[in-house]
Order: sequence, then C-alpha cells, then structure tokens
Amino acid sequence: MPGSTDRKRICVVFVDGIGVGEPNEDINPLANGADALLRVFSDSPVPFRLPLAGLGKGIDACLGVPGLPQSATGQTALFTGVNASAFLGYHKSGFPNERLRELLWRGSLLKRARQQGLKVAFVNAYRPIFFELPLEKKLRFLSVTTIACLSAGLSCFPLEAVREEKAIYHEFTNRELRQKGFDLPLWTPEKAGQVLASLSAKYDLCLYEFFRTDHAGHSADLDYALQVLDDLSAFLRSFLERRDPNTTLVVDHGNIEDLGRVTHTRNPALLAAWGWAADSVLGAVNSLVDFTPVILEVLSSENG
Repeated sequence: MPGSTDRKRICVVFVDGIGVGEPNEDINPLANGADALLRVFSDSPVPFRLPLAGLGKGIDACLGVPGLPQSATGQTALFTGVNASAFLGYHKSGFPNERLRELLWRGSLLKRARQQGLKVAFVNAYRPIFFELPLEKKLRFLSVTTIACLSAGLSCFPLEAVREEKAIYHEFTNRELRQKGFDLPLWTPEKAGQVLASLSAKYDLCLYEFFRTDHAGHSADLDYALQVLDDLSAFLRSFLERRDPNTTLVVDHGNIEDLGRVTHTRNPALLAAWGWAADSVLGAVNSLVDFTPVILEVLSSENG
C-alpha cells in the first residue's frame, strides 16, 4: 500500500537559483568557501561525484528559447514535463500566468503521482494570510509548487504543522517567522533536515521548496550567499545522514553561482541525486522537461 515500509520513495528538494558555473572565486560562492556538498562546476566530469555518495550534473534550463531562464516557466517545465517557455514563446518570471496554471492543473508531478496511487505531499508550510484570502484574490500570486499541490487535491500545511513537525517553512530555521511575531521553535538547519527525514518516510513522493538561494543570487552579496549555501548544505547533510538517502535535488535556473550579475544566468541548472534512484535520474534527465516523466517512471517501475 502507498507509504508502506517496503516501497521505494523519493524526496524532491527543489532549490531556486543554483546553476553550474565556473570555478571562479571572484563571482561563484560555491568556489569560494561554501560547503562542498553542492559544488559542481562547468569543468566537472559528468556525472560529478558528490559527498555522501551523491551524483550531480548540469541540465538545460534554456529550453531552446532566447533570453534568460525564469522561475514561472522553468518551474512549470520541471513540474509538468512540458516546455513551458516554448509554450508561451518566452521565459516568464515570477508567478505562473493563466496559461501556465492550466498546464499545472492538467498534469503536475504531484497530481500525476497521486493518480498512480502514490502517497504524495508538498511539505512547505504557509502563513495564516494564505488561508484567509479567497482563491480568486490570491490566484495570480500563487507559486508553481502551490498550484501543483492544489492540482493534486492536497491540503496546504498551516504554520501549526511546523510546531508539530509535520511541515517545514521555506526558511527552515523559522528565524524569519519568529521575527514577525509567530510563536514557533527556532531550528538549526540540522534540526530541519531531521524533520524532513522523518516526513519523507511517510510519503512515496515528498516535495520541499527552498528559494533563499535565488534571493541571495539577486543580492550579489557574497557573505549572504555563503551563509545561505552553508545552511542549505547543513540541512541536506542532516537529511541524508539520518535515513537511507533517497533524495533528488533539482534547480530551475542559474543565479547564485555568478554574483557578478543580479539577473539569472543561462548556465545549466544543477541536478543532484542520492540513493536508489540516483543513476536512473542522472542518466535520463538532461533538461527541465525530463524531470517529471523520469521521476514518475522510476517510482512506477519500482513500486508497480
């Protein structure tokens, strides 16, 4: 049955804004002291061996469309398997428009996984304002991952679920929430990784989103970027060390790997994987549009 202990599982950690760039210490924080867990460069062998028996490589984020890759189209491509940039004719930033939302409602990764009989969850928690506004007022400000969650008929987690360790906020230490007056525990990145490890054991497909990397890339602040990457690495290491590794990390576009600019980059997006599906995922995913069909295929082939 879905979620039983004998099933193979995948936890997808979606990270916004890490590309595979040059090993240049002047512009790339991954070459300038950041933790080695996600250190993949343009001159690295393919696939590149990562700590904790992981594999990494770059995948195409441009999708044959001129201009810089952007979040709305890149994430829609990731989580539908449709070339959303070609579908629109351009790369769209920010939140998905009506046409992209239709693609997600029709066939997001979470929806299709659930249709396959898999137990799935988007484990990011939301602030109270998300639940207070009617759908029609917030629809154009919903992220790709939120729409993917709703398209699957799943409920979004409130902040109370963080206190109960049933969900994780996008800023996983809860420091930002506490500064805003929310009564939540202060977590270390290691504690948050432990919570994700526990959560992922309950689902066949678990999705978590982290986007402070994109914010750091746009800031062009090296110290901030190094701190964000070190926190992310500590979070991921904690997750991987607390259970049999079964995670795939995927990115929508480049950004933080080149602090010489405040825009996105045309560098390949980072794909990294650990555990039973790593070889299959790294071998078959070469662009953003490959991700959803490959994840669904490997889960289906292993779990029947």
